[in-house]
Amino acid sequence: MSEITVDDGFLDLLLDEAARDNRQDPHRLLFLAVIFQALLDATKPENENESAEAVLARDRAKGWFFAPAGVTATDFETVCDLASVDPMQVRTYATRVLRDGTETFVRRKINAILNH
Repeated sequence: MSEITVDDGFLDLLLDEAARDNRQDPHRLLFLAVIFQALLDATKPENENESAEAVLARDRAKGWFFAPAGVTATDFETVCDLASVDPMQVRTYATRVLRDGTETFVRRKINAILNH
């Protein structure tokens, strides 16, 4: 596995590795998909008419990335370990996406790959 660093190519590298691992390691692909889905859930745009379930899903996804301790943090770290990515790098990337307003771009990119 190549070293994953947090830069503009972080998502591209994860997506490329997911595509490559589709045949090599389906278990790793599963856990990368969990991370991608959490990114989609955390970055889902707010809608004034959205259901309580949609709000809860977004809040839980954000909590999953950023919980400092406890079961949620342990689950996040386990998923990252099984996906062969550094949990701190994933958290840093998620923080940057949510802070920098690149949610739409990230969502389009993940959906394009997942729906391919």
